Amino acid sequence: MLRPGKSCTHFFYRFRLLALIVCLFPAAALAVDLDKQKGSLDLVPVLEIYEDRSGNQDIQDVFNSSSFKACTQDVPNYSITSSAVWIRFNVTSMEAGQWYLALYKSRIDTVELYQVFNGVPQLIKTGGKALPENAKEVRTNDCLFSLFLPPGSEQQFYVRFKSKETLELPLKLVTADTYIRQLHAISLLDGIYFGFIILICLYNLGIYIGVKDRIYIFYILYVFFIGIMIAQFKGEGSEFLWRNFTSFNNYPSLFPALASIFGMLFTIHFLNVRNDFKIFYRIFISLIVVNVACMFINFAGLASFALKIIQVLSLITSILMFVTGIKSYRLGFAPARYYLLAWSAFLLGVVVYILKDLNVIAYTPLTSNAIQIGSAFEITLLSLALADRINVYRKEKQEAQSQAVLALQMNERLIIEQNKTLEEKVKLRTLELESKNVIIQTKNTELTDSIRYAKRIQDAILPDQNYLSKIFPGAFILFKPKDIVSGDIYWIEQWGNEVVVAAIDCTGHGVPGAFMTFMAHNLLNEIVNEHGITKPSVILTQMRTNLSKVLRQKNSEQSIKDGMDVSVCTIHMDTMKLEFAGAFNPLFIARKGEFIKLAADRCAVSAYEGEELPPFSNQEMQLEQGDRLYLFSDGYADQFGGPQGKKMTIRKFKELILSICNKPAEEQKALAEDYFESWKKENEQTDDVLVIGICID
Repeated sequence: MLRPGKSCTHFFYRFRLLALIVCLFPAAALAVDLDKQKGSLDLVPVLEIYEDRSGNQDIQDVFNSSSFKACTQDVPNYSITSSAVWIRFNVTSMEAGQWYLALYKSRIDTVELYQVFNGVPQLIKTGGKALPENAKEVRTNDCLFSLFLPPGSEQQFYVRFKSKETLELPLKLVTADTYIRQLHAISLLDGIYFGFIILICLYNLGIYIGVKDRIYIFYILYVFFIGIMIAQFKGEGSEFLWRNFTSFNNYPSLFPALASIFGMLFTIHFLNVRNDFKIFYRIFISLIVVNVACMFINFAGLASFALKIIQVLSLITSILMFVTGIKSYRLGFAPARYYLLAWSAFLLGVVVYILKDLNVIAYTPLTSNAIQIGSAFEITLLSLALADRINVYRKEKQEAQSQAVLALQMNERLIIEQNKTLEEKVKLRTLELESKNVIIQTKNTELTDSIRYAKRIQDAILPDQNYLSKIFPGAFILFKPKDIVSGDIYWIEQWGNEVVVAAIDCTGHGVPGAFMTFMAHNLLNEIVNEHGITKPSVILTQMRTNLSKVLRQKNSEQSIKDGMDVSVCTIHMDTMKLEFAGAFNPLFIARKGEFIKLAADRCAVSAYEGEELPPFSNQEMQLEQGDRLYLFSDGYADQFGGPQGKKMTIRKFKELILSICNKPAEEQKALAEDYFESWKKENEQTDDVLVIGICID
């Protein structure tokens, strides 16, 4: 006989051993008895759930796990998660029959079904929207698995779920007949909805063709992408639209983002947000940019992250559209009332659907179809809003026309009354104008006569063009003042065996330019004829010094530096050596079909009083027989005209010189003048024109 103490010790030892043995085997789940009369059984009461937060555990790890817990939700919902969710359930079938594990309207990427045979779990089925349609056991947009259930035996199943989107598990066990009846009802409702979407798109496309208002394009695209988004959520997309292109299922945020973008573009144009609500307009544009960014994030492989952002953006966008509609209605835009009703319905649907996805409210047929229901009301009300918008604009147009007619009638009466008064005033005013016109014409004649007399004086100081021809027989001067008097002049002087030729472009044209030409002429006479200076660089430097003294210009912000662009060349007739210096204006030489340019210094002959500037540079070269020298102002190349009304440019001027340089002097002058006139056409002459051509024979 055992003593009481020893008996107790054996009892507790055996109890601990039994507990250890129990822990070594998976916990037994409650079994559900299948009854064909019911046709559909909810698995939630017998489900046990385990969340694999790493997402990497295999069936053996899970089979040996003791972490399964009883399901406490009507529909298990893990929102958007990176975890893998495992469920375990036992079923007993007392009679032979085909049963299916159904996951309705599944948005889950991968589903793996394991069945335990002789204590070993084995993978028997795979499914999910990542699986091509033709690879599914049953070609349906639901996740549907047939179960092997021998009569009278208890079978244990494990199912693994993994998804980038919301992970909801509305699981049921159904017979084929029950599933088909339920599928017919769901398909009928879905068919009505998508048929409604297609009808709305075609109807508004017809309106767009008639009115050519792009707001209808935004509305059509918005409705279209709403329909595609619902089709993707409910599985019709992968079943009917991209059946064997499962890669579309990897972009769950693509169609919601596109629907949101075109919804915002519709709102911007419908409510005139850009003009009436500038701050809201900038916010809408920012949200559009963020939606586009989410699409790229999705393409980069971060589908779950992009979808979370899209859900938040959808709430923000819906609220912003609602607030914008309220403000627009308060401004007196009547169609905004339909817009508000539409977005209220859709906002309610979006909020309910997202709260369901976030597991805040329970999964029910109503909450799972909230967006579909809300969008149907919204699309209908927005169509009414567009129709009301047309009626409002038509009414405003009619009112505007009535007001315009009334205004025209009033204006007509006023015009008749005013015409009588005006006729008397016009007679008096005409007499005054005629007398003033006589005075103006007299003064204009006197002024023109004065300018023409100035022209005679200017012509008198210019060298005779024949003078240059006597020195260089193959020479010409093309001189075309813009106004009566010119701001361009030419100067020629022979000093012993040296010939000095200068082309001067003074600041301005007309009378102001003419005053400067007298100064330029006197300065050259003083420097060359009185002081005997013939070196071009010294001539220009001395002109700048003397001009500064004469004009006494002070350096200030309001002052304008008067001066002149000059090209001076000295030709030594005995040695045929050329010296050149230029202030902005270069010298062109055509030699045997080639083009030589002697560049000018990039500064004009001008200076402020006391300003120290470097002397001008002097260039020398040996002339050859047949060389053609060309001095000019910028008026020729700066002339506007041609086929497109643009400047001729120095490039075209060079091309002209090369094309005419081998012709006689008078023919060169005629060709240059004809080309200038044909380029100018009916345009006003831009500036004074001066071109001097010299042939070295």
